[in-house]
Amino acid sequence: MDLIFGGTSEGRELYSACREAGLPVWLSVATEYGRELAEQSPEDKFIHAGRMDKPAMERFFQEKGIARVVDATHPFAVEVSRNIKAACEALGIPYIRYRREGGTYNGGWTCRDTAEAARILETVPGNILLTTGSKELAAFSHVPGFSERFYARVLPSEESMRLCREAGLPGSHILGMQGPFSEEWNRLSIREWNIRVLVTKDSGKRGGFEEKLSAAQKEGIRALVIGRPPEEEAALDSLESVLRYLSAQPGTEEL
Repeated sequence: MDLIFGGTSEGRELYSACREAGLPVWLSVATEYGRELAEQSPEDKFIHAGRMDKPAMERFFQEKGIARVVDATHPFAVEVSRNIKAACEALGIPYIRYRREGGTYNGGWTCRDTAEAARILETVPGNILLTTGSKELAAFSHVPGFSERFYARVLPSEESMRLCREAGLPGSHILGMQGPFSEEWNRLSIREWNIRVLVTKDSGKRGGFEEKLSAAQKEGIRALVIGRPPEEEAALDSLESVLRYLSAQPGTEEL
């Protein structure tokens, strides 16, 4: 059996394609909500839901007889990818990164990470739309006027709602939605909440990144882009290339 670590639409799509092709694969996702999005049927027994640290990954690999691992986690899930790679190295299991294509942008602001984004926003007036995910909210919660000026668009999961409340956002500022979103939907959101700055990660074309930037430009507001962390390992960047890799017998595949 092979194992796909999901967390992106590409990971779910890859799992579906493997099942349709009759390839024996497991899919690992972080939450039950991720399972709901990915499962092929209520009887799907090959999805593991729940976060795993490195030791738990190693146990899972051994228990399920995992031969190869595909890391299709989010480009910003740096710690998860680091643990996956380390667990594979510890057990001598081949690891490959399935990396979504990055977006293109010009204009607006760019920054290295969430902490720098929060510092920039400390001097910015007006309402702010965060599309960076619920796990990043704590970094922004100390910006003046956070609970009054910030709106967070997050996944409609119990965990996301909890993190929003813990950060200090009122219910009227929590936008629980499943993306990606069209340019028009982003424009409607900007107008509805009188947004002056839209904050996003460079989540790639499949993550709705370019639609957000286009909406911000057409609505005459600024976009603040958090750049991707660097990745050192080689990666495959298309569904077809990963399917070819997994279709080959372990030990005979070519990258």
